[in-house]
Amino acid sequence: MSENDAHSTDERRAASGHSLGRCLLTGATGEIGSYCVRKLNRMGIRPTVVLRRPLAKEAWQGAQVDIVEADLAMIAASPRGLLECPTSAELTPSAADSDQRARTQREALSSALARTDTVFHLAARVNLAGRGREHMEQLNLRGTIALFDLACQAKVKRFLHVSTTGAVGCASTPEALNEEAHYNLEKFRNPYFITKRLAEETILAHWRKSDRATDLVVVNPPIVIGPQGSFRRTSRPRRRPLPRPGSFWLRCLRFWWPGGLNIVDVRDVSEGILLAATRGAAGRRYILGGDDVSVRELMERAHDIFGTGRPSIRMPIPLLKAAARGTRVWEALGGGRSRFTPSFARLLGYYWYYDSTRARTELGYASRPLEETLRDVREWWKREASGT
Repeated sequence: MSENDAHSTDERRAASGHSLGRCLLTGATGEIGSYCVRKLNRMGIRPTVVLRRPLAKEAWQGAQVDIVEADLAMIAASPRGLLECPTSAELTPSAADSDQRARTQREALSSALARTDTVFHLAARVNLAGRGREHMEQLNLRGTIALFDLACQAKVKRFLHVSTTGAVGCASTPEALNEEAHYNLEKFRNPYFITKRLAEETILAHWRKSDRATDLVVVNPPIVIGPQGSFRRTSRPRRRPLPRPGSFWLRCLRFWWPGGLNIVDVRDVSEGILLAATRGAAGRRYILGGDDVSVRELMERAHDIFGTGRPSIRMPIPLLKAAARGTRVWEALGGGRSRFTPSFARLLGYYWYYDSTRARTELGYASRPLEETLRDVREWWKREASGT
């Protein structure tokens, strides 16, 4: 980047204090998106939400939204716009699709974007087990690029992209990484990380080189938990009832392994997303983290709050990886699909700790203690388990 380009970027970043105005959300029926919709409603904003398929009216639980039916993955497969989509040897190339339905949905989405001031892009396929590679490429990567492209064409004022700390990195020692950390997750060959990282890099690069691009802000949340409030999940019955806290199967959970995680409350992340949309500097990333906690410490807290077994069995990482490879045999014998795959096991033993100083300083972001979140989850869990 030249000195003039750097100066221009700094000037564009300096602008803040964005007014949300008319809002459009993707991923509005997921956990984080559902909380964002409720918060916008409390602010007097009736957002437009993009859905692949409609939900029953009662599933919205009184939330006020306007709906545009569009499938980002399908739109992304149609002829591209201004941005070129990167390719990766880890991903399956997609063919252009000129289907009439895709064009119709693109037109409907473009029309909605023409009436939009702020886009919240939360839609993503999440699968750390390594499955769904092609769909993740279509939605997480190509869908994000297509939506940002359309937002730029429609002259949307601000685009808030919800990425992940899986696009930041991890460490082999218990150190907290910030937004400027060197990215080092290529070794995991995880399609979720690959697609989220490439999408983030591509739209940020376009924002930097185009003075006419929509203001872009990126947030990177880690593992998100909390009392479930997803519109989509509450619209259908649970397949299996939740075990009661302290039940036999929970008491069997006594193992732990080296490494650690950053865990944040869904309510804090949704608040952080709105703060980033209104106060964030364009072209900037913000980690919306919570508490750093080792796996052993997390299991200790789960023992105190959920009645799991006290962590007394240290599982060596090589043994866990060998067990994950054994799931392939289990699946081949018809034992069903396991979530504990070799792709997932490769992530164990590392420290996924993150520093949210930038978000706290520039946005006024705050996260509640993990103990408070776990206790709220326990109360929600007890109600779900008892059917009340």
